[in-house]
Amino acid sequence: MFKKIINEIQNFSDEHLQIGEFGWGPIDQISTANRKFVMVWLLPTGLRQERSSTIFKFDMYVFDLLKQDLSNLLDVFNDTALIGKDIISEFYDNEEEYGFSISETDAEPFDHEFDDFCGGWNFSIEIEIENPINTCEIPQEEIMQDNVQKLEL
Repeated sequence: MFKKIINEIQNFSDEHLQIGEFGWGPIDQISTANRKFVMVWLLPTGLRQERSSTIFKFDMYVFDLLKQDLSNLLDVFNDTALIGKDIISEFYDNEEEYGFSISETDAEPFDHEFDDFCGGWNFSIEIEIENPINTCEIPQEEIMQDNVQKLEL
């Protein structure tokens, strides 16, 4: 499930004409040196299991390089906000295609966050995958042995 989310958002980012790079993981792993901008970075922040779904929580950073005099700050905030909305819209509107839906809970602008002069938006998002709690999905010794015996026949 988690891997599918990362892969699908990375695939979308790779095809988006304004996104230069995609990454995910802890925030301290973000290095902006020798990168293609605009960057999209997913930071996992939580997981909630409900009766019929699993909800993954992420901070999704969408950011670009800023000039030191901040003369492009308005353009960077505008463009990265639109790119973030592109990502959210794609997965919100196409739940059946991807097998999950994405929703934005909040977004905050930021600047000067990483090792380069950067700015953009941090979108707090939730990604929901429908999956009822089901003990049949739990790998168990007996089940695995039964399946192996069936395959041997």
